[in-house]
Amino acid sequence: MPGITSFKLNSRLVLAVTLAGALATTTACSGDDGGDGGDKASGEKKYKIAYLAQGTTNSWAAQMDAIMDTVAKESGKVDDLLYFDAAGNAETQLGQLESALNQRPDAIILTPLGKSAAVGPVERAMAQDIPVILCASGVDSEDYTTQVAMNTYEASLAQAKWLVNDALGGKGTIAVVDGIAGVDTSEIMGKALREAVAEAPGVEIVQEGYGQFSVSDSKKLSQTFLASGKQIDAWWGSGGESVTGIMSALVDAKPAQMPPVAGATLSNGVLRMSLENDIPLGAMQFPATLAADCFEAAMDALAGEELPKFIDVTAKDGNENIYTEDVAKLYNEEYTDDYIIGSDSILSADQLAKLNLVR
Repeated sequence: MPGITSFKLNSRLVLAVTLAGALATTTACSGDDGGDGGDKASGEKKYKIAYLAQGTTNSWAAQMDAIMDTVAKESGKVDDLLYFDAAGNAETQLGQLESALNQRPDAIILTPLGKSAAVGPVERAMAQDIPVILCASGVDSEDYTTQVAMNTYEASLAQAKWLVNDALGGKGTIAVVDGIAGVDTSEIMGKALREAVAEAPGVEIVQEGYGQFSVSDSKKLSQTFLASGKQIDAWWGSGGESVTGIMSALVDAKPAQMPPVAGATLSNGVLRMSLENDIPLGAMQFPATLAADCFEAAMDALAGEELPKFIDVTAKDGNENIYTEDVAKLYNEEYTDDYIIGSDSILSADQLAKLNLVR
């Protein structure tokens, strides 16, 4: 079982507290040899992996962390998993990257919180022959081992065109709640929406802002937009937290007719609110199980395999875009709103319960 060393864990969420406790209670650690010691009984080499996460600032990130922990333990290949919680802050993550490099890991798995901020440490890691796996988001450099992610642009563009052309019929106004400024995923999703709008002269964005990939911040921003008095015919949220906040604000506001909403990561809560309140929905799956794909890529890199610069997991089962007609078949009333669709393919019922994802 790998040792899990945690750095700057965020305890603001119940999910975070649960996960942090699990990470902190594992005590075995690798030595200073960067993972060269291996399993004395079998002779099999085991690795020291630095996992630099977004941090448990929301349920998607918490499930990512739990899945990374699980697959690392079950692989039998990790002696020490160095876990860094950036709490959603690019500057914090920059310092953590430096700390990770000082500990000479065999590989780095990084969810970048800033396309530019991480470039220096990532390039230094590569110069030291430490494979860098970019997980979910990218950086402004080509000097990394591989990026593992959804084809965020294509999936987002399909949703955006649905919102602009199908839901609005090419005419109307849109309010936009993006994620975190500078984070690759948020910016790509927002770019796709704006490109679709640019091709529809009858559609206009009348409100826009960043919700910080936070449900509460996104809800407050949406409430501000609603209170402005401007006509809003449809909504776009860059990410599941953005859409959850939008939907929650709409449910509280109780408009005579619910407007269409698009841009979500598939959470059980988004599905529930769409189903219960007749909110037309366009959503992409940005699964927490991505963590397992990123871990697999790290192991492949350490085994000497040649990896492509981009590993596209969009085509995996369950990762396709969904629309209003798909909502009922995907919603699972046994799980809480925070559950991200697909996490139960890796996390056990007990693990889901410990993360407060089971009703």
